Order: sequence, then structure tokens, then C-alpha cells
Amino acid sequence: MTTKTMWVRTSLAALVFAILAACSAQESPPPKVKVVKRDLLMEIRSQAASLASSVQVEPLADPEVDDLRKRARSEELQRNYDAASATIRQALALRPDDPTLIQWSAELALVRGEYLEAEQGAQRSYELGPKLGEICVRNWLTIKEARSARSDAQGATSAAAQLPACQVQGPVRM
Repeated sequence: MTTKTMWVRTSLAALVFAILAACSAQESPPPKVKVVKRDLLMEIRSQAASLASSVQVEPLADPEVDDLRKRARSEELQRNYDAASATIRQALALRPDDPTLIQWSAELALVRGEYLEAEQGAQRSYELGPKLGEICVRNWLTIKEARSARSDAQGATSAAAQLPACQVQGPVRM
């Protein structure tokens, strides 16, 4: 073997290694950013339930509406918010002025990204409702979240400031 042949072979080997090294040195893809989705329904309902208030207003029982509520609750647990919203709309057709149904519809609008509808629904529920207790807290929390999502920081702060007015303490018993 001549020196020239060895030089060509060595050069080819070096070239092959350089190409392979260049191929293996490709940039790795950037790490995927994990976006944590908030469970707004749970947040709003948990916070409303945790705030102390001696007032709890429940709607009058209606078997047909109760069946629709159960179905909507099941759909909601399956995270089928479109179906739950449609079911609540059916219940609202039977009870159009029920503040708890209107609030539920507003919360479902919130999780579906329909922020203006959520705010308007929660406001209507507040206007028709008792303006006290858990439903009142849910109204203002929904309004706060809807405004925050629409980048209305001042409106969100204003809504949050309404929360203490929803709480009614029971009488002091001695």
C-alpha cells in the first residue's frame, strides 16, 4: 500500500467520521413546556364552600329539573362541558329565573372560554339571587375570573372586593 492510498483512506475515514459527528450533533428539540390547566369549576366551588356563611339558599325542588341537574353533573364529571351546558340550558328553559342554574351556566361558560357570557350570567344570577351565601360567592368569583381572563385587572379586583359582603355570620349563641 502506498502512502498516497493510505492518505486517501485516512482522509475518507476522517470525512465519514466528521459527517457522522455532524449528523449526531443536531440540536435536540426544546423541552415541552407543561401547561397546567386550572380546574376553575373546582376552584370556584371549593372556595365558595370554604367561606363561612350561615346562609345557604336552595332552589325549590322540581323533579324534571333535578333529573337535568343530575345529568349535567355527570357530564361535568366526565369533563364534557358542552353537553353539561346544553343540559343546563334545558333546565333553564323550565326555570329561566333560577339563579343557581344561571350561575351553573356561567361557570360552564367560563371553563369553555366564553368569558363575556360567563360574566353576564354570573351578574344575572347575582341580581336574581339572594346576594348572600355560597351562590353569591360563586357569582363574584366567576365574575372575577372572567374579567381576569379578559385582562381586566381593575374589574377583577373590584369583583373580588365584593366577596366579603356575601358572608353572613350566624347569631352569637351564649
